[in-house]
Amino acid sequence: NTDDFPLYKLPVNVAIWDANGKRTEKIVLENLEENFTFSFSGELKNILFDEQQMLLGKYYEEKPLSQYVHQYYNSSRYNARASAITMAQRSKNSDSEKLLFDALKDPFWNIRILALPSIENVKNDLGIETIARIKELAKSDPKSQVRAAALKTLCALPKEEATELLKAAISTDQSYAVISSALALLTEINTEEALIVARKLMKEENATLNVSIAGVLQQLGTEEDILFFDKNLKNNSFKGYDELNVFVAYVVLILRMEIDLQEKSLEFYTFLKEKGGAAVQLYFGQIIEYSNSIYLAKVEELDAEIAELEEAKSFGAVFEKKKLKQRYEDLIAKLTLLSPAPVAID
Repeated sequence: NTDDFPLYKLPVNVAIWDANGKRTEKIVLENLEENFTFSFSGELKNILFDEQQMLLGKYYEEKPLSQYVHQYYNSSRYNARASAITMAQRSKNSDSEKLLFDALKDPFWNIRILALPSIENVKNDLGIETIARIKELAKSDPKSQVRAAALKTLCALPKEEATELLKAAISTDQSYAVISSALALLTEINTEEALIVARKLMKEENATLNVSIAGVLQQLGTEEDILFFDKNLKNNSFKGYDELNVFVAYVVLILRMEIDLQEKSLEFYTFLKEKGGAAVQLYFGQIIEYSNSIYLAKVEELDAEIAELEEAKSFGAVFEKKKLKQRYEDLIAKLTLLSPAPVAID
């Protein structure tokens, strides 16, 4: 609709590579539909619309893969080279495979990340040389983002091999961001090793790393790991959303525990209600609501068990179950009192 969205004149450069080398044609887009014709000598190696990659809008170029391959090796602009990688990943021939292999050593770090194969491709066996190059990226690339991305790709390898690669990164990498990423990946493929490693990492006392450790403990931790949360949250070791994420991890862990520990957690909820940062305060009511929903489900489960036991005339067991149910109901009531009062709206 040109009434709402007027057309503008857009000057654009078009790069053309042929037998004579490269030349640039300057055009101006003025209408909804435009046709331009360019001459070339010998083989047309590539034609690149918007050579300087200045246009903010999205557009699609329909041309052979061979031209995208040429584009990767001959264009200096990131977007042009990135689109060449995208097109190469959609095809499978010797030229595209060489492009992607070479791109793993590209001078620009984000190109190296883009060139990393999908996990599915790793599972389909990329070849020894490609896997070796990805392992080298994971071990020694100067950019931590590349090392972390390479480790994620390598998780598609057999479990034992991937586990060793992740553990090696955790023990040797100098970046806490990479270590945290590797720990999260290890949790996905080998939970037993992840818990062992997470507990060893507690001595590092690094806030970034501790957020990742908390993520492991919320899924795999046991009673002995509650001390980690007690120490770090009460010592105000985290700020902003890190504090919130660690609090949520504690809640998820405690909801898996027995009633004795769950009752003790009231002290923790109370402390964070009074001392927690802005992010904790913002979501505190929702955390209370979620906690109570889990405890209400437990009450309903106990009601069903009590009914079965009464029918079986197991009155001793009924008495114990009713005591447990009352403890959960008391816990729900106390948590509800901690919930922020609703804000009145005039």
